Amino acid sequence: MKPDKIQLPCLSRAAKLPAVSYDSRCQTRALPWMNDRGSVLAVALIFGMVMAMAVASFLKLANHEAKLATRMFYANSSLNLAEAGVEKALFALNHNDWSGWNRTGNEALMIDEVIDLGRSVQGVIQARVLSINNNPIVQAGGVTQIPGAPDLVRQIEVRLNKRSLFANGITTRRGVRFNGNVDVDSYKSSLGPPSGSNRRDNGSVASTSVEMNPIILTGNSEIWGRVATGGQWPKLTPNAKIRGEDTPYGVNVDPNRVALDFAADFPEVDPPTTFNKYIPSINVKGNDKSATLGTPNVLEVIKMDSISVKANGRLTIVGPVIIHLTGNLELGGNGQIVIPKTGNAGAIIYIDGDWYNGGNGVANETNLPANLVVFGTNRVYQSIDLGGNAQWNAAVYAPNADLHIGGNVEMAGAVVADQLHAGRNFNFHYDEARCDQFVSDSYRMDRWRLFSNVADRFTF
Repeated sequence: MKPDKIQLPCLSRAAKLPAVSYDSRCQTRALPWMNDRGSVLAVALIFGMVMAMAVASFLKLANHEAKLATRMFYANSSLNLAEAGVEKALFALNHNDWSGWNRTGNEALMIDEVIDLGRSVQGVIQARVLSINNNPIVQAGGVTQIPGAPDLVRQIEVRLNKRSLFANGITTRRGVRFNGNVDVDSYKSSLGPPSGSNRRDNGSVASTSVEMNPIILTGNSEIWGRVATGGQWPKLTPNAKIRGEDTPYGVNVDPNRVALDFAADFPEVDPPTTFNKYIPSINVKGNDKSATLGTPNVLEVIKMDSISVKANGRLTIVGPVIIHLTGNLELGGNGQIVIPKTGNAGAIIYIDGDWYNGGNGVANETNLPANLVVFGTNRVYQSIDLGGNAQWNAAVYAPNADLHIGGNVEMAGAVVADQLHAGRNFNFHYDEARCDQFVSDSYRMDRWRLFSNVADRFTF
């Protein structure tokens, strides 16, 4: 059987094949779609050129930014070097160690210290101390030397003052516990009592402790001032407050008045080594018992073993005295020590032992904390109890003491202790005048200035 014939399509005579042009020079034929290929190639070339220019610009910008970032990094390094120069000057002043310095009279110039910062970059620390013996001034500079680039220089000037032992209202090493209704504020004793217009918002409470809950406020306690710790947020019950004059209305805890970077030194205080009177002990007891200590308007330095005032006894300090108490001081049964307004009376007490107050405490009738200052001189441990129902006008510096304040106590002055516990109703008024009364042998920064203009810089 024969297969069917296959019918091939028949082209109409009217149909035309695509026109073909003929180039006699190169013996080639140019089809229409070849013009489209050339356009695409041109566009691709232009796009590639634009991308190459963009990438080149980006790389140039990135390189510029990298150089700027590097210089900014080393500029900050120069500032760090200058601050290191200040620290070295503070160390030399506080320890009276001028190793590595050229000292001439009341000035000292540190020998440049070179530090390798890596990648062939060197840092230079420069420092100079002026007026060493009276309110020193430190001028310090940091220089970063980068190969193939100008040196980066930062310079600062710092004015120093002696550190105050009572720079805050309450300062402790290991913490503050307010277990009752406690109010803290500040005032200036030179302007009168801590009330009315003399009530100020600088009642600072601080602890260097880095443990949890370094400062605890319970009940309706309020700090009209600031709180500072070594790193942990204070623990507060719902009604506790930390506020100041600039605290917005309705805010109980002002975060701007809480700092978590507090640090402090607690230098030891030594009692006097010489005295003009020795009294073994004073023991006053009973309604008919009273005693006096001191001489009106005459300063006496007295060494004693112990003081005990009990059962309505009364000890009156009639003149200015400095007392070194090697043993304990005990007040009980309404016993009381009185500092009257007359005779230029006042007492600075250095106590090696413990202080226990179960009576009426010390009645400082001058109402000036400067007239009753207590230094705890035990370098291991001591207990100071300022309980009872009393009004204290005193400054207490006992960096190794557990300080307990119980009962209904109102205290004006300043406190430094290892730790402080206060309960029931305790009102504390920080006397801002205490900042300038007692200073240590170490220095602190008072004013700080960065020299930004090249024309203001100094040479070493």
